[in-house]
Amino acid sequence: MSCLSLEQVPQTGRYRFMDLSPQTEAEYAAESFKQIMQEVSPKLLPANHPLVRYCQNIAGRIVSAAGLGTVVPGGTHGVKPERKMRWGSEDMESADADFGSKMTDESIWEIFVINDADTPNAFVLPGKKIFVFTGILPIAGDDAGLATVLGHEIAHQVVRHGAERMSQVKVLMVLGWIMDFVLGIDIGITRTALTLLLQLPNSRAQESEADRIGLRLMAQACFDPREAPQVWVRMTEMEKKHGAGWLSGVDFISTHPSSQKRIHNLESWTSEALEVRAASPCPDNISNRFEAFKDDVANRVSGSFPNALTSVASRRVESPEPSGFDSPPPDSFRDTFAERSGRPAPAPIVGGPPRPRPRPTVSTGDDRTQPVGEVDPVDEQWLKWLGGRRR
Repeated sequence: MSCLSLEQVPQTGRYRFMDLSPQTEAEYAAESFKQIMQEVSPKLLPANHPLVRYCQNIAGRIVSAAGLGTVVPGGTHGVKPERKMRWGSEDMESADADFGSKMTDESIWEIFVINDADTPNAFVLPGKKIFVFTGILPIAGDDAGLATVLGHEIAHQVVRHGAERMSQVKVLMVLGWIMDFVLGIDIGITRTALTLLLQLPNSRAQESEADRIGLRLMAQACFDPREAPQVWVRMTEMEKKHGAGWLSGVDFISTHPSSQKRIHNLESWTSEALEVRAASPCPDNISNRFEAFKDDVANRVSGSFPNALTSVASRRVESPEPSGFDSPPPDSFRDTFAERSGRPAPAPIVGGPPRPRPRPTVSTGDDRTQPVGEVDPVDEQWLKWLGGRRR
């Protein structure tokens, strides 16, 4: 340890102790990833499942807007096709627990969705592994809500909160040894006391920091940051419904700030997040800027040439109806084309009702496809959720 291990978080300016190299962090992360995959593999949704694609889209917008890389479904990067899990096929049962371990591209993030409605959770491991439990989706409620959750978890990875907490373990070990040796206190009590006094307060600081950075990330990806507090309103309601609401007000013994505190913090940070969103190339921002540009041009033209706009408008009204894609070209054009090219004149382009689009299908994994609407009953509730969420 040295003073050189004291660093400042670029996004917030908070000082912290960091004594873990990215290489060591990656080794710890790989081991954690293997353990987690052994636990959740039976409940993993396949890569082409609609919920996986949905979560990939939300996370992908956040990661891409921040210039952090690309999000792919877990197990599809650097894995042979026959080992990829597919929705509606028996390949799901034969997938190995280590199918995501071949990822080497540092710009690739992998997302895994666990079909566990009783666990409202999501987290990101060092190494850009995103895990989403389906139990968090009703609390997220909509696209902006899920962006709030994923932005928060991605922020943890961006500022290396995991490495920071592992660095704190070194401090705890040294202090624990000193207290055991000097004071003669039982090691178990000592470590518990140190955990309460050091580890938890820092963890709450990390959570608040991730909330603030995550709010900026979701805003930069063109989600509405004003919707973020509603996630914690729904979380509070869920806690009360399940009899755990009393925990939300106990800040000291929790690694997470209380829901009420998070709501207050997110509301206070909304204005700066809206500024981030306004500076991003969001469709509504571009539309508003274009309308302002048109108004400015119109004002300049009308100021310099007062009758110009009126003259143009009158010419448009008096001019014949313009030819569209469903109107045949003039006969003279077709005749001239035939005369000069030596080819038959093109037939008039006649409009009509649009052709029916083919029904979307998904692969069943055995060279067959099935319509998207024909799904197992277990998936029906989630497809209804996807269709009914507020975008």
